Amino acid sequence: MPGPRGVAGSPSPGEKDRGPETPRAFLTDFGLAKSVATGSKLTRTGQALGTPAYMSPEQARGEVASLTPSTDVWSLGCVVYEMLAGRPPWDAETTAALVGRVLLEEPARLARLRPDAPRGLARLLRAALAKRRDSRIADASVLRDDLDRVLSGQSPLARPPVSGAQRWMWAAGVLLAGAGTVLWASGAGPAGSTGTSRHPGVRSGAGGAAEAFARRALGFRSSDPREAASLLGRALEDAPSHPDADKWRLERGLLFWAVGDSAGARAEWAAVPAASAEADWAALYRGLEGVTRRLLGDPLGEEGIEHLRGPARRPETPAGRLARATLAVFTGERERALELLRGDPSWVAAVLRGHLEVRTLGGDPAAGVREFSDALANGIPFPWVLNNRGILWMRLGEPRRALEDFDLALRLLPGFATTLCNRGAARADLGDPAGAVEDYSAALRVQPGLLDAWHNRAIARSRLGDAAGAREDLEAALRVDPEYADALRERGNQRLAGGDAAGALGDYERVLRTQPDSLSARVNLGSARRLLGDFEGALRDYSEVLRRDPRNVSALVARAGVRHIVRDFPGAREDIEATLRVVPGSSDALLTRALVRREEGDLAGAVEDCLTALKARPDDAHGRLILGISRLDAGDVAAALADIEAAVRLRPEDPQALGALGKARRATGNWRGAAEAYRAVLRLSPDHEQADVLRREIAECEAMGGEARPGGR
Repeated sequence: MPGPRGVAGSPSPGEKDRGPETPRAFLTDFGLAKSVATGSKLTRTGQALGTPAYMSPEQARGEVASLTPSTDVWSLGCVVYEMLAGRPPWDAETTAALVGRVLLEEPARLARLRPDAPRGLARLLRAALAKRRDSRIADASVLRDDLDRVLSGQSPLARPPVSGAQRWMWAAGVLLAGAGTVLWASGAGPAGSTGTSRHPGVRSGAGGAAEAFARRALGFRSSDPREAASLLGRALEDAPSHPDADKWRLERGLLFWAVGDSAGARAEWAAVPAASAEADWAALYRGLEGVTRRLLGDPLGEEGIEHLRGPARRPETPAGRLARATLAVFTGERERALELLRGDPSWVAAVLRGHLEVRTLGGDPAAGVREFSDALANGIPFPWVLNNRGILWMRLGEPRRALEDFDLALRLLPGFATTLCNRGAARADLGDPAGAVEDYSAALRVQPGLLDAWHNRAIARSRLGDAAGAREDLEAALRVDPEYADALRERGNQRLAGGDAAGALGDYERVLRTQPDSLSARVNLGSARRLLGDFEGALRDYSEVLRRDPRNVSALVARAGVRHIVRDFPGAREDIEATLRVVPGSSDALLTRALVRREEGDLAGAVEDCLTALKARPDDAHGRLILGISRLDAGDVAAALADIEAAVRLRPEDPQALGALGKARRATGNWRGAAEAYRAVLRLSPDHEQADVLRREIAECEAMGGEARPGGR
């Protein structure tokens, strides 16, 4: 037996009389540990501090402030276990799965792997590897003393303690067993409860430790699925051939799935023999898990379809009918799926019905929320069900309730990139763009190719005034998918706002190649054409939108604006009145009507429309400018100058506003100020269409001298 003390070369009491050829283990620590054979245990950068195979549950959860000497006892227990068993207590292909098993599972019994090991040593290691800190050996000195006792043939003082809560749960399990409680393998609860599946579960009256573990698992399913899975693991370890073992495997797979350990879930369901009465349920769950992964972007999830085909060949069974319904849901056969799911009270059926409302354009989000709530009432808080219910809360205009669902899903599964992205959207809707950026960034660290996160972070950064960061995000999204319509549309919007009408035009045209029915892209395409002087093309785009949606306010206002430019005043008025019927008091419509009235000579009406519009939007630079120009035309020079100066303060780099400022200053005899405003226009727009006129105006103002002369020219 190797020396336990960890001081290189110091023999333990059991080694002192052995010869020089007795093998000894030397324990060293350089801060990082790595298996020479696989390299799989190297500490990962940017994760919870520690080597994953030897991290305690508190380290795996990132509870740095909670670390105590018992944390080191856990790691030492892992090392001793591996030295004896030839393998670590927990292992997995990925860090995420490994951490899940550390949190959920008990290690294989040492007595099975090393029957020759002292019995007291196995008991001691269980105490060292207790998942709760208050149940674990307190520090290394206590562990050392007990190891000495074991090596000298005595029993250790430490025992795997049972906490008060665990004792209560054990007693409750016994009482519930006497009352005939049933643990359903579908995860739905006692027979007759909401969302119950009808295949049988754990027999209530059976005795023995395995049944007790299974009954105790019932109490943890909703509050701590990791603990419930751990208890079922102990039941299976104690009684792998128990008549209810396959039902426990079904349930344990669901619990693993709930905490993000898909590999563990698939392993449990794969362990159900093909001849078992539960085989079709295992195939159904494997299929449902697979197609769900496929929806989240994992191409390997396609295998889920194959798992569903077996039970689907037996539609007379509940599992077979659900398998057929699942296939119908994920192949878009809504009516067929609803027919198969009608009247089915199982949680799987509720999930599928809810999922139909998520997937269906124009679906019933309230009905979907009810279905997902019924599914969650089965007792297992699946993160992906919480995520989908949160999506539907968002559609119902309830971002705060959505945030609650996303928060709970992320407590269960912290690295769920899809939910991080959705929580970012909820935070953005609640006026927290900085929190949204935080969530989108976290999602991208987990899944760099998540297009929605790039796109949504760009919008949030724009709201925070980070235009450069927003552009970087949109370009990153388009490197992943050059035809990603949302990013193209947003980039077009930013280009349009920045005056790059040609670039915006190209983006909107690319959007319409993949989404020809996108009305917003069509309206924006018309706006880009208008800025480029293609008024005929703009009118075509707006008219096409209004042909499909006659009440589209954006298209009505935009077409009214172009009709005003081409002096089709009756057509402009027609569009304005249509807009005001849909949105009474629309500021955009009123300002467009003000422009038309000004052109028609109705200056009092133009001023009235501007004042009405500005009551709702007092900081609207465009409205202030139209009001100022209308007042200037009406001869109210002082009021006009104040309005135009306000417009320039709101938009200091607007050539149109600066040009109007020059005109107003000239009207007051402020020649120097007028020349300064005209020069600012030329600095901003060297190729201004009225550049020659502006230069003549500047020369004339300079010739008029430096003193203000009332009356303008």
